[in-house]
Amino acid sequence: SYAMTAIMNGETHFGEVLTASSYALTPYIILKPIITLLSNVMGYTERGLYNTLQVIAVLWVLVLLFIAFKQLNDYTFGQAVGTALVSVFAMAVMWAVILLVCALVLQLFTFLKSAYVEFSLKYLG
Repeated sequence: SYAMTAIMNGETHFGEVLTASSYALTPYIILKPIITLLSNVMGYTERGLYNTLQVIAVLWVLVLLFIAFKQLNDYTFGQAVGTALVSVFAMAVMWAVILLVCALVLQLFTFLKSAYVEFSLKYLG
């Protein structure tokens, strides 16, 4: 998101983004051990409560991240939503490129291995 805000006239520095993100993760850090302790007491039938508590913790963190993102860059709500959507799209594209490169490297290794086996069978063995 920092890269997108730098392109789209954001006002924050990288250190401010890291600090705000750290503070936004505080509810998750506090609630996760509590939820984990509760899971040891709960039975299988209370898994709905466990899942609800986890979703609440994650949503709380996402809301805090969005508010920090909006306030630090002095965006309106619409600008913040638009920039957040562009950031999510950019992250998805980056993951797709990374997965594509990994797949291509694996294919290259498979090809090199099969070429070596062919070479060794034809000329060495």
